[in-house]
Amino acid sequence: RGAPPPPAYLDWTTPIGILRPEEYDALRHLFADTHGKLWNRNDRWGQGDPCEEDNAWYGLACFNPCYSPIDGEGCGFGRLQTMHLSNNNLWGTIPPAVFTAMRNLSVVDLSLNELSGTIPSTIGLLRNADYINLDNNLLKGKLPSQLAHRGLGGRELRRYSGATAAAASTAAATTACASRRHPRASR
Repeated sequence: RGAPPPPAYLDWTTPIGILRPEEYDALRHLFADTHGKLWNRNDRWGQGDPCEEDNAWYGLACFNPCYSPIDGEGCGFGRLQTMHLSNNNLWGTIPPAVFTAMRNLSVVDLSLNELSGTIPSTIGLLRNADYINLDNNLLKGKLPSQLAHRGLGGRELRRYSGATAAAASTAAATTACASRRHPRASR
């Protein structure tokens, strides 16, 4: 017997626990807008709190600064840190709420899917992004200016389509390398 299928996203109830409610709601939108019931792997999605120790949802990892003996069971400070849903049959558009609510993501890998439309500009709100890979999707348009200007500080941004994105990614990497080599030049 396999795990039960995830509930329809409208049936999800926001758990009282570790994950912030706005992040949980953004996950519901991601699941709905990218046809989560048809993903290759959707283990535990929609079932309880994805940041609970024994309840990890496929492709997600959390950081929880709480210590339950001191902070209590429902501390509510957990943050999603990693979203790795590569090659998982996601299709549709990426809802802007995902990046608005989950600003602490350090890894976003949605590559090798069939995501379409443009990347929401809210992806530029990811303040801890070390790695973003949206390669091999059906996305089009320009890279959000927040990422191109920020340069990811030497961190990795993978191309998602066309020369514009590749050029912005290369420029960001070049800027990061130049500032490391000549730290006084930026003062």
